[in-house]
Amino acid sequence: MSECGAIDIFYVDYEGRVLHRLWRGRSRETSDWSPKWEIVSEILGCKSMPVAVARGRYLLDLFIVGTDRSLYWKPWVDLQWKSFKKLGEDCVGHPVAVARHRERIDVFILNATGELLYKTWNGSGWEPPGLGCENLGGAFVSEPAVIARSEDSLDLFIVGRDKKLYHRALRRATWQPADGFNCLGGNFADFPPTITISRDGLDIFLVGGEETYNGVYHKRWDGIGVPSSSDFRPLHQWHCTTRVAAIVREQDSVPEERGKWFF
Repeated sequence: MSECGAIDIFYVDYEGRVLHRLWRGRSRETSDWSPKWEIVSEILGCKSMPVAVARGRYLLDLFIVGTDRSLYWKPWVDLQWKSFKKLGEDCVGHPVAVARHRERIDVFILNATGELLYKTWNGSGWEPPGLGCENLGGAFVSEPAVIARSEDSLDLFIVGRDKKLYHRALRRATWQPADGFNCLGGNFADFPPTITISRDGLDIFLVGGEETYNGVYHKRWDGIGVPSSSDFRPLHQWHCTTRVAAIVREQDSVPEERGKWFF
């Protein structure tokens, strides 16, 4: 890579191929893109959005759902792409992947009946092995939003078929609650939640259901214990047609001039 790091972008073309391009920051003064798009999948068709995570400077992991509704993984190691490996079957929607550290990846995907499947990389292999996945159960309509607050902690939020928001936490390799999900209530559209994390907790953003005119809702959680099943605050009453996008900026990155916004 380089002193200023790099950006890898992926997309699926009209033939179902995954393409990749790299931006190299060679120095703070100059930068460039790789000269052409690289075809990552020559034959394998792609039915989902490609999802990539970086475990380190020279470790990338790409996940897709193929036209056969199977979950596939393709790692980039030692400056080259390895072959696709099938991890699971009967998958729908888009995979969600989180790299907690160099030796740990957590991958989530829905099956055809709306149950949430889970698979993890332990540094040397996938668990469960083969095409098996841990079935976390449930009946969901959206991909989950997953965030790692530490190397041994995950928080997962997802919208159910009943339009309610659900939460489950992984703490030191143990799912909490052990037998299902915490129901946080609400009435939401089928879009995945959006989570941001800051020094004093998490912020969850969702799009309301049709009865709420698809407005944006916000929930604040200090990250302690279990999230409450209330405190969803409407932000406005405009109609939303996509998932909410949100990002946290450091406070000192915003010019300090009272009464003005800078764009």
